[in-house]
Amino acid sequence: MNKILQTLRIAAVCLMAIGLNACNDEDDPTQDISGSPRDWTYLQNQVQVYVDGDLQTSVTEITVHSKPVDGYLMDDIYFPQYDSTLKIKGLPKKGKTTNITVRAGLDDFEGSTEMNGTNYSVTGQFTGDPLTHYSKQGIIVYLTRR
Repeated sequence: MNKILQTLRIAAVCLMAIGLNACNDEDDPTQDISGSPRDWTYLQNQVQVYVDGDLQTSVTEITVHSKPVDGYLMDDIYFPQYDSTLKIKGLPKKGKTTNITVRAGLDDFEGSTEMNGTNYSVTGQFTGDPLTHYSKQGIIVYLTRR
């Protein structure tokens, strides 16, 4: 029964992405679901960025843009994968923007980047259900010096 529910959830997310792509939601100008249901502009309290364990309070917004690349099947459930770009405003400092490319699923992501001459591993997760309104979702990003 659990496998059926998980399969239905993934199917619903895919159908939502296809169906909403043709819609125009005038109440939500930051919406961009052409790639992943997680493609949004996350603001203020929806955003947490940590560099080597320190919360970066200068980060005010993260915009996620994704392109479907592949996926994998596990226990008869399809898990889509995306190449996603995280456009982070306020990193490494206020007034600056950093773009980081990661491999993302619906719940988490990972990649690497270079910032100010230092290499970092990038991991993170999306919070909230991708089927809920974007205001009930969030993103947490961890950059760890390699």
